[in-house]
Amino acid sequence: MKLIRYSIRKDDLHQLLHAIGVLQKNEHLLAVNNADLADQGHEAVLITVSAEQKHSTLGDHENWTDEEIQQRFAELRILEDSATQQLRGVMAELEALQRERERRSMDSDRSDDGIPGAVEKNIRDQLRGLLGEDRGG
Repeated sequence: MKLIRYSIRKDDLHQLLHAIGVLQKNEHLLAVNNADLADQGHEAVLITVSAEQKHSTLGDHENWTDEEIQQRFAELRILEDSATQQLRGVMAELEALQRERERRSMDSDRSDDGIPGAVEKNIRDQLRGLLGEDRGG
């Protein structure tokens, strides 16, 4: 498997999205739904934008107005909700893939008689236990 990670400057991404008409003049990108982007079955990717003014210094909350604090709080809640939904989708798919891997590993490991490996191992262990008890008693 070959995965490559690229980096793009935020300003360049904003310019690109403005150039193709996705973002309006007063909007800026908040988030891109990575699960949509990774799923080849999705034709579109959900993006979240804000039409509010950007905050000059994100770390200096003491100098923010109540309106700026409320706006940033709302933006972060939206991002949290989006990230939670994406994470749930990823976790559900990971669990389904893990179950399928386990099913396949049990089914593919068969004896010459066609008995699944897990069943054959269980029978062998039980026989050893019975034979071991008979020998000791």
